[in-house]
Amino acid sequence: MYWSDWGDHPHISRADMNGKFRVPMVTDNLRWPNGLTIDYIYSRLYWADAKLKTIESISLTGTDRRTVLRETEIHPFSLAVFKDRLFWSDWKTKSIEICNKSNGEGRATLLREDRIITGIYVYQPLVKVHIDNPCESNPCEEICLLGGDLSYTCACGLNKTLGNDGRTCKGIKEEDGLIIAAGGVLLNYHHEILRKPRWNTIESPQQFAELFHPQSRSLTIDSRYRMYEQISRISRDNETFATIAYDHKENNLYLGNGEDKRIDVMSLSTTKMIFFQYSEEPRTILLVPEKEAMFVAFCSDSSCHLDKMSMAGSGRRRFLGDAFRGPRIPLAFDAQTNRIFWVDQGTGKLESISFDGHDRKELKWRFPETVSLAIIEDRIFGVSDNSKGIFWASKNDGLTYRKEFNLTIPMEGNVVMMNINYPGEQSTRELHECQTDNGGCSHVCLILSKESQMCGCPEEMVLDEDQKTCK
Repeated sequence: MYWSDWGDHPHISRADMNGKFRVPMVTDNLRWPNGLTIDYIYSRLYWADAKLKTIESISLTGTDRRTVLRETEIHPFSLAVFKDRLFWSDWKTKSIEICNKSNGEGRATLLREDRIITGIYVYQPLVKVHIDNPCESNPCEEICLLGGDLSYTCACGLNKTLGNDGRTCKGIKEEDGLIIAAGGVLLNYHHEILRKPRWNTIESPQQFAELFHPQSRSLTIDSRYRMYEQISRISRDNETFATIAYDHKENNLYLGNGEDKRIDVMSLSTTKMIFFQYSEEPRTILLVPEKEAMFVAFCSDSSCHLDKMSMAGSGRRRFLGDAFRGPRIPLAFDAQTNRIFWVDQGTGKLESISFDGHDRKELKWRFPETVSLAIIEDRIFGVSDNSKGIFWASKNDGLTYRKEFNLTIPMEGNVVMMNINYPGEQSTRELHECQTDNGGCSHVCLILSKESQMCGCPEEMVLDEDQKTCK
């Protein structure tokens, strides 16, 4: 297969049809290469460059590059070859033009239209030659891709994985998703690589719990309702700054209460609640349960800063001392790169830093008025306040474009977006104390480190001598 690329480094490349053995064929004197077509009789590849106003060809092995036509008044778009003639659709003149495929002579207009002509193709009878086809025997369960030297590679459809035998497809890969909430409306959003994004409205606490909580069957009806209601309440609230985060290890919800300058922690195992009191407003909470850490963006009237602490609220220290403009500093953690991402809502500047606070980087995009971030694989997602759109970009610096998709549903108010692709680490590691019978705590179990935990009590109660029971 052959393809052209208009990116930062324009090129024309080839590879086996299974994607292996990629080779760049043309890398210089290119701007907008497009309109690839093959002359099968003479084994040559033709392309047009709409920016350089040229049509060129090269052998299929990547040698013998030739210029067929160079004119200032052409804007070629799609090419086709038949016998000794070259055809192309012209974007500027809305016509199909022809010329000699070797030297560009005998140029003429074949036809004109009122609209732009895009793709053209010449169907021609060719002498059929038998070619050994390794895919002919159906060696793959789903998709067979040709490779060089009579080889093949099996592949599977979207969200499926290839079995160890290299031929069969097993299971369906658990989809990564987001929960988006605004104005009390909760959506289950899935980002498709090959299709448009899709979403559906979450109608009940039961449906929400099954999506949001990996072990939802262990939750009581009261726990499911409270989890659903808390997120619905925050997304309905237009007057105060509020944030929510979920710890899938402790099974706790962390709720930022900016007005009262505190973080409420509700155990979904017991439905009991405690809080951490502060002198500043906690505007954003980011939990990283795998590393027993919590990041909080605290704000005053004029600026914000980012602090790091344990998930029990202890050991607080300044993580980023910058005076961010705010009023929100949405945060996200990427386990693949071990980095913290954030946006200053006031400037739209997107940055990241390693978990230990080193190697700070600014990404090239701007995410203006962003109030929530999430990361799925190599993409970082954002939503803006009072917006129906979800936008995303590469979390790396390799891509220069930001994309956006509008959700066709009436949504208003503060937007809450939460990542629901939790790592399945419980099968490979021992359970933390808090994950077994709530750590023995009567109210809330809080993780201090991998090996230790503490029980938390409401303000009007204290721990008994057993350090487990609130009285």
